[in-house]
Amino acid sequence: MKTAKRRLLISMIVGLNLFNATVIYKLWWAELQQVKNTKKKKSTQPTKVKSHLATDTAIRAQVFMPIKGRSYKLSTVAMQKLQDYRIRQRKLAMRYPGLIFFNGDTAKKEVALTFDDGPDGQITLQVLKVLAKYKVKGSFFFVGNYVQKYPQIARQAYKQGHLILNHSHTHQSYINKSKQWIKQDLLAAENAIAQAIGRRPAMFRPPYGDIDSVIIGEVHANKYKGIIWSYDTLDWTGIVKDSIAQGVKSGIRSGEIVLMHSRQGTMPTAQALPDIIMYLQDAGYAIVSLDKMLKVKAYK
Repeated sequence: MKTAKRRLLISMIVGLNLFNATVIYKLWWAELQQVKNTKKKKSTQPTKVKSHLATDTAIRAQVFMPIKGRSYKLSTVAMQKLQDYRIRQRKLAMRYPGLIFFNGDTAKKEVALTFDDGPDGQITLQVLKVLAKYKVKGSFFFVGNYVQKYPQIARQAYKQGHLILNHSHTHQSYINKSKQWIKQDLLAAENAIAQAIGRRPAMFRPPYGDIDSVIIGEVHANKYKGIIWSYDTLDWTGIVKDSIAQGVKSGIRSGEIVLMHSRQGTMPTAQALPDIIMYLQDAGYAIVSLDKMLKVKAYK
C-alpha cells in the first residue's frame, strides 16, 4: 500500500513538473516572437534625427568650443544666467554633430565674422563699406521681413561676395513653437532671400540662438545646417566700440565664429570692425566665410 501511494505521489510530481515546463516554454516562445516582431518593426521605421546620423570621421570629431564674450552692461547675475544658458546650448548641440555648428576647425587659424538681424538702411551699409575696404568676406544672417523691406541692400551684400543666410522671417524664438509654425517661418525667410538674390540659403541661425531637439530636427528636415557662434560680442547690449574690439582681440581662438549685428542700434559694431579686422590680419588669422570654414554648402 505504501509503495502504491509512493508511486502515485511520484507520478503527480512528475506530471506537475512537465506541466510547469510546458507553460514556461510557451511563455518563452511567445516572448521570443514578440522581440523578433519589435526588431522587425523598428528596422522599417525612418531613422530619427540623432547624433548617430554623423558617420563621417570629421563630423564625429567635431569640437564645440565654450562660448565666450562679456558685457559691462549686464549685471553679474545676468551674465551668470547667460553663461548657464550657453553651457546648456552647447551640451544639446553635442548630441547632433554635423547638424549644428558652434565653431570651425580649432586646428586652423581661421575666423568667421557673422552679422545678424539685418538688413537695414544704415548699419548694414556701413558694415559692407568696411568689409569692402579691407577685402574681407562676411556671413550675414538676414531676417526675412527686413529683406523684403530692403531687398536692394541684400542684393548689394550678395554681389560683394558675402553669404546671405537665414535668420528667420519674424525673429521670434522658435522655442515652444509647432513644427508647422517653424517650417512656415523658416521658408518665408528663405523665399524672401531667394526673391532678393536668386538663391536659397542652406544655413540657418535661430533667433537668440535658441535651440532644442524639435528645432534642430525641423531645421534638418528642411535641408539646413544650424549655425550658432563661439564668440558673442554682446554688441546688442549697447557697449562702446572699444569694448567690442578689445573683447574680440583678447578672446579670439582658432576656428572662432564671431557674432555681431548689422541693424539699427549697433553702430559701435561698424565702428569697431576696422580695428577687429586689422588685429586679426596682423595676428595671422584668415577671415573666411562660413561655407569655407565649415566645409558645408551655403546655398541649396
